[in-house]
Amino acid sequence: MGAAGAGGGAGAAGARAGGDPAGPGPGSGDPGPPEVSGGAGAGLGLLGAPPETRLAVGLRLARRVYFPACVVFLSRAMATPIMPLFARRDLGASDAAVGLAGAGQGAGASSITLLVGFLVGRFGFTKVLSLGVLLCAAASFSAGAARAPWQLVLAQFLYGGGWGTLTLAIQFYIRMTVSGDLRGRFMSTLGTVYRLGNLVGPILGGKMAHDLGFRQVYLAQGGLLLGLVPYQAALGVWARWRSRRRGARASAAASSGTGFDPAGAGPGPSRESYLTMLRGSARALLTAGLSALIIQVVRSSRDIVLPLKADDLGLSAVDVGSLTSASYLADLIVSPSSGFLMDRFGRKAAAVPALAVMAAGLLLVDLARGMRGLLLAGAVVGVGNGLTSGLVLCMGADLAPEAAVGEFLSLWRILSDGGTAVGPLIVGGLSSAFSLGAAIRASAAVGFLGTAWTLFAMEETFKGAGRGAGGGKGHEGGKYVQLSSVELDGEKETGGDDRDGDKDGSSSLEESGDVRLLGGGSLRKAGP
Repeated sequence: MGAAGAGGGAGAAGARAGGDPAGPGPGSGDPGPPEVSGGAGAGLGLLGAPPETRLAVGLRLARRVYFPACVVFLSRAMATPIMPLFARRDLGASDAAVGLAGAGQGAGASSITLLVGFLVGRFGFTKVLSLGVLLCAAASFSAGAARAPWQLVLAQFLYGGGWGTLTLAIQFYIRMTVSGDLRGRFMSTLGTVYRLGNLVGPILGGKMAHDLGFRQVYLAQGGLLLGLVPYQAALGVWARWRSRRRGARASAAASSGTGFDPAGAGPGPSRESYLTMLRGSARALLTAGLSALIIQVVRSSRDIVLPLKADDLGLSAVDVGSLTSASYLADLIVSPSSGFLMDRFGRKAAAVPALAVMAAGLLLVDLARGMRGLLLAGAVVGVGNGLTSGLVLCMGADLAPEAAVGEFLSLWRILSDGGTAVGPLIVGGLSSAFSLGAAIRASAAVGFLGTAWTLFAMEETFKGAGRGAGGGKGHEGGKYVQLSSVELDGEKETGGDDRDGDKDGSSSLEESGDVRLLGGGSLRKAGP
């Protein structure tokens, strides 16, 4: 989606996550004195947030984010490597059509991003996440019923809409509830969960496709996603019961201390706020945003290149699943280092070597002449991709102005999801027009060009140990100065201010995690 060093960094990081680690926990009767630089809300620039330990942050994210994300990632990974084989063998699709189907997910995610920015601001994290899961499930069943390539493309587009919906909701939630100095590690943990799903999913999908057929993989994918619905519903019921039992304000304050009340609907960002956001964030979007797009182009190329190359070599669906899992195993081994690199040395320290290694790995895929060569090449690409674990999400979170997080992240996701669409289009189009080898070499060239761009043109998006509390003009994300739509209109933002006139400094966030961004990027605080 500042640095804490090794060794002693864990204790310091724990203190930054919630004040003194030995202090009162989320459920204690005495929340302790207000912390300006401590709790998860510290990344929001809030005053009066009660402390939340690093462990408490992790447990909350495990319930609200990591477990549902693990199910979604596993189900997606079951179908991703077999999609090109399904399109080629069962539907008779050309490589161009395969590329179009692969691009469908990125295109669907990009097309719905602005709407999701409104929805997450209007209805909150939990409902939007559930909507994304349901869209993905509907797309899975549609893909299983496809009888022509265009039907598969439409199903992929719908899946991309669901994928974009739930991932933007997750990114928004982490951005709003985790302080900047820990965000890299928790975003990297999300990336590690993604890679765990991609380690197991391709093996399951390949075996199922070999034994039962490609369509059954999509049906199983949809069934797994539907299984999340009762979990989300039960978690929501439990959260509401807990909130009533403790009292809305007391429960919320004990939960995380972000200072926001999820209750009640509010107006979403307007068209004008998006236009002013473009004006205030143009430099960051054109430089760091282009780097994020290139990272996604190279990443998504792997999901098409490996299956098509394996199919050209006459390998089976089981072999394709094993290849993909092996690539993600290397990915998984390296991914924990990504969070350390990003928080200790900056985001560029992970982005530059990642792009170079992925590009080199793609060239090795082109040179592979058998299963062993593909295993080695896939592992090299996996190492590079592991260094990007949580990177794109983190860059967007770094740059998002405090007063307009949802608006900026919507624009950021258009760029990154656009890259997810472009990668398969490059591979599919060039493969049909020339050869698969030419398409792979072109994808590698994009990776090397992206390495140079990120090294020389992109500035660091994260600097120091967090942004600190408070408002003031502008928002410092590394060397970029971001202006929100509110700030561009000349309105001064302060950490404890709110637009409803409630300045009692109380802190609130329901256990349900329904953080909501309201009109113009402001957030509603707890109040009667």
